[in-house]
Amino acid sequence: VTFDYQGDLAQGELSVSLAVFKIDTETLWPSIQFDRFTTIVVDPEENKEGGSFQIYWEKGVGNDITLSLRSSYDDIHRSSDLFEWNSDNFDFDSEITYSGLMNQEIRIGANTRFSGSEFINKGGFSLTITPEKDHLENLSLFIQDEISLNQGLRLILGARYEDSTLG
Repeated sequence: VTFDYQGDLAQGELSVSLAVFKIDTETLWPSIQFDRFTTIVVDPEENKEGGSFQIYWEKGVGNDITLSLRSSYDDIHRSSDLFEWNSDNFDFDSEITYSGLMNQEIRIGANTRFSGSEFINKGGFSLTITPEKDHLENLSLFIQDEISLNQGLRLILGARYEDSTLG
């Protein structure tokens, strides 16, 4: 069983990637990896802030089946004398992988995404974005069959269904 958490924060000119926290739930032994500290140069007149996180969980069931879940959220706010832009995104993925067949791996999964953004022109320039606010809801389902034909050649067959609502 694997459980990962990763995140980052940003404000002004500084962007910090937080530690990646992993725990093996069978041994309950945690490991922490300090990823990076990065300075991003932005316009000093612009205020930027936001953050993101991702959680990932995976568990093997028997020898042939793996279940995995991933969830992420990011939040971005940018503001200057000319405009303001806000964006929020939430994703959730689930997947089942079956590898019990010879030279073959079958994946079945689903994804949902909720996304919203807003653009506010503060009158500093003549750019208009229509609509000023939008909201996206997306649901997708997929199935994929990966067949190893020989050592360096694989055939991947799959189908995906998506339903999106923009408003």
